[in-house]
Amino acid sequence: MADASSERADPLTDAARRGPAVVIDDSAPLREILRRALTQWGFQVVTQETGRDAGRTVRTHGASIVITDVFMPDTDGIEVVRTLRKECPGTPIIVISGDTPMGDSRGMLTVAQALGVAGVLRKPFSIDELRATLVDALSHGH
Repeated sequence: MADASSERADPLTDAARRGPAVVIDDSAPLREILRRALTQWGFQVVTQETGRDAGRTVRTHGASIVITDVFMPDTDGIEVVRTLRKECPGTPIIVISGDTPMGDSRGMLTVAQALGVAGVLRKPFSIDELRATLVDALSHGH
């Protein structure tokens, strides 16, 4: 007889079936790390170097989750969050950021939380932290 915990569906597997993960980050190495991890967890992954056209990308691919950086050259992740909230309501968003010469990420991550994102991660973060944040975001129906 299986216990209740083994009968619960894996939120990553369920989300991966609903649509790809969209990763928006200007760092090619980080995009690749995220792509590999998400692929390992069953997601198809769409990557984008800039936040421009984020809404169109998410609508086109029917994203099950979006992971976006805050500090990018063409737009910031807060604008991406605002656009997605308007154009793709209900799509869970995780915002990631680290300190840069442009500023300390803590304030921007707090703003992202106030806008109702599903999770935030401060760089550097581990793959385990990413997975835990994804599971939390997808389990709570953000």
